[in-house]
Amino acid sequence: MKPRGYNWGVLCIRFNGLSTYGGSSRQIWRFSTVRYTMEAEGDAKMGDDAIKVLMIDDNPAAISLMQYLLEDAKDVAVSLEHASRLESGIERLMKGGIDVVLLDILLPDSRGFRSFTDLHAAVPDVPVVILSGIDDEALALKMVSDGAQDYLVKGEVTTNLLVRTIRCAIERTRGEAPEC
Repeated sequence: MKPRGYNWGVLCIRFNGLSTYGGSSRQIWRFSTVRYTMEAEGDAKMGDDAIKVLMIDDNPAAISLMQYLLEDAKDVAVSLEHASRLESGIERLMKGGIDVVLLDILLPDSRGFRSFTDLHAAVPDVPVVILSGIDDEALALKMVSDGAQDYLVKGEVTTNLLVRTIRCAIERTRGEAPEC
């Protein structure tokens, strides 16, 4: 097996103890940078039938976390690509071959609801799941009512929730989602 590539990302935050400063104690947290590889050949989970996800997000830590969660998924193969700007994400989508988009709505070249509407107007047939750090129920309901498949808050995402959301978004777009 040949490694397809290396990705660096902040995946762990660990507690390193207490520090005393000026008579008061405070907790010390450290970020750990981890390198992980994805195998292209011979990997039992990867193949032509893998779900192809495009994540449009400019935060390397969020991208690494989603990659980690998707690699942890059982019984499903997921291939994750990413774009850091809405414009480059739309360009990638125009080439085809993407099953679902995970979209952050706060990007360097687009902000808020407009990020979704611009993307959805450019590629209306590709399901979009909003993956945002903004926990705003009114915004979430507006985006879903205007065509987003779902709205997830980054800090609340688990492997099972992410995989189920991706699968259901794809199936709802195909019109085949009775259990979602």
